[in-house]
Amino acid sequence: MANPTVISYALDTAISPAEAKFYNDDREITVPASTTTTASFGLIPVKAGMKLKSFTLWSADLDTATAVTLNLGIRYRTGSSSSDALAAFVSASTIAQTGGAVTNDDNLTAVPTLGAGGYTFLDDGWISLGIQAGTTTTAGIVRLKTELSVPNH
Repeated sequence: MANPTVISYALDTAISPAEAKFYNDDREITVPASTTTTASFGLIPVKAGMKLKSFTLWSADLDTATAVTLNLGIRYRTGSSSSDALAAFVSASTIAQTGGAVTNDDNLTAVPTLGAGGYTFLDDGWISLGIQAGTTTTAGIVRLKTELSVPNH
């Protein structure tokens, strides 16, 4: 499977895994009008062993009707032995139909239990946004805010 469209961000090189335990990452992209279900956007790069502690996904109204749904999941690097889970955190969310937000605290059935330890990434990759259904009819901002922990080595 091909790598997602990656917005040119790299992990904060000022944060050493041996020095930092938690950091927040807040990324924003503009999803173009006419984006289809084949689109995948790498929002936040992750390294093996990092843990997702919490997230909030915001979306503008990307749809003049009620067809667009969003997924938020994991896309591992090409060659990884780990399987992508493109809807691991959010599956078929309707927030892009009128604008809104979803968080891991919303009792989503597709969300792995983050729990006190968080969700551990098995390999390097991306927290990835995908269009699950419909085609965007309006360009708009999608924003992801996360709290990630970096393991001490």
